[in-house]
Amino acid sequence: MIETILIPVLLSAVVAFLVSRQSSKQTLEPNAQKVITTENLIITDGDATPRMLFRSGPDGPVAILNDENGENRLVFGVNDSTGPTISMYDAKGTLQAQMSQQEAGYKFTLHDAEGKLRGVFGVHAGGTSLQFAGPDGKLRTLIGMDQGTSGLKVFNEKGDLRAELGYDAKFGDLNGAFLSMFDGDQKPRLEMNVGITGPTIQLSDEDGKIAAGLKVVKTVPVFALFDSENRPDPAIGALAFAAVSKAVREGRDQSEVNTIFQQTVKEHSEEHKPDKSVFIIPGLVWSGQKTGEQGSA
Repeated sequence: MIETILIPVLLSAVVAFLVSRQSSKQTLEPNAQKVITTENLIITDGDATPRMLFRSGPDGPVAILNDENGENRLVFGVNDSTGPTISMYDAKGTLQAQMSQQEAGYKFTLHDAEGKLRGVFGVHAGGTSLQFAGPDGKLRTLIGMDQGTSGLKVFNEKGDLRAELGYDAKFGDLNGAFLSMFDGDQKPRLEMNVGITGPTIQLSDEDGKIAAGLKVVKTVPVFALFDSENRPDPAIGALAFAAVSKAVREGRDQSEVNTIFQQTVKEHSEEHKPDKSVFIIPGLVWSGQKTGEQGSA
């Protein structure tokens, strides 16, 4: 009799308990979904040291993560004008690395212990680039690639360009590999190129004018040399150099090439008035001591 009474009582108690738990759960769910709205949020550790900060500034939202000493170590931000940025700092608060979005693309920078810029890797619409800087933060080496061109540039401690090595596919007959060296004034003094028609070497004087050149067009070498003592205007040599190269590319025979060469020199002698110059090409040696003097082949 007692067992008959206890069983229904126990069952009723269990049902009541389950119903109560379910009711409590339904009551708590809306509270768990509540949202805290604020402009700034600071999360601290057990020692009340700020470890995480979230704030909304005039330029966009920022999230800051601190170490146990409260120093900023990792910062995330979204600038409304430029885009997102991620910055990493050392224990002293000095910037060490940063990745950001720029108007032209994305950029990743590395810094030394003093925070000076030492390396930059960038990706933009035209291509990619990798830059290395010296201890003073000035650019020393640049490796880049864009549409049709790739190369390496080397700078001195002042940031002046001194050498360039690369490949270019945008300059007509000059398409191909090239090497250029510059003086302290960043003027090209030595230029070498292996293009469509063949290799070329050009040497320039301190004014940046061509003083000597050697070129092989297909199977024909072309050479131009200027007297360095009198420092003649090398414009005639450059024009004759180009005219002869063009004639050889067009398949002209040797006599036609010689005629084109002499005509080019004669046409431009009055304009440039060289004092002395010597040109040597296959089958032709032309030496002019005075303006308009005929050469010999």
